Amino acid sequence: MEAFPEIEVWRITFHPQTADRYFVGTRPAALFRTQDGGGGFERRKIRLAETCPAVQIPRVTSSITIDPECPDVMFSTIEVDGVGRSRDGGDSWDVVMEGITTPVPNANVYGELGRRDCHYSVISAAEPKTVLVSTPDGLYESQDGGESWCDFPVPQVFEQQYHREIAVKLDDPDNIFQGTGDFVNGQDGALLPTRDRGRTWVSVKLPGGCNSPVWCFAAHPLNPDRILACTHKGQLFGSEDGGESFVKFRREFSEVRSICWLPNGDS
Repeated sequence: MEAFPEIEVWRITFHPQTADRYFVGTRPAALFRTQDGGGGFERRKIRLAETCPAVQIPRVTSSITIDPECPDVMFSTIEVDGVGRSRDGGDSWDVVMEGITTPVPNANVYGELGRRDCHYSVISAAEPKTVLVSTPDGLYESQDGGESWCDFPVPQVFEQQYHREIAVKLDDPDNIFQGTGDFVNGQDGALLPTRDRGRTWVSVKLPGGCNSPVWCFAAHPLNPDRILACTHKGQLFGSEDGGESFVKFRREFSEVRSICWLPNGDS
């Protein structure tokens, strides 16, 4: 992007109620906001780490997760520096999710640094409203807007499990999907849904298996039962029944970091 010379843009999130307002997350880790559709950008003030042992230069991994019921409340995940939170529409930010402790098997591979290596965030609007954050070793939840955090246990289906993106079904906030795999550049992966907000989990059988971790998801409000999922190394899967079953698309890609679904006029 011309507005960010020599800076990598990692995430873009559009405000649901203001057409010309959107947010940009970058590497090196920083948050920017535009109020005029990209005519000008303001860097928002937030304390972020300048170095990271794992990826050298920290980065914003999911730009902004906006509370659908209170759009002034936002969360952003940083690799590696925890979770940023704004409660005033992005004017000011603080860093939350610090000093987290957790029992094994979570945190038994990546330890304290892994608990601050936040990959993705999402909000389940079911009661109580819950913020979910994915880290390499597992998920964490907050039911008080980020003030406190605890484990959101997920089955450890691999000896060394690497968690990636999470998704909440658009018409059912108790229905949550977790993508995982054996390692960031691994050779195996799994898609783990829960239909009851984490009390029980299953592993969906993906046709032909996974060539790497399940990396990300996409859906659209016009058809919440149509769900897309992909692996890090380019496999693409689709479901028409809300994630009960998936088909594999013939087209594969070299590497996928993010996907979205744009419905056509007949969808």
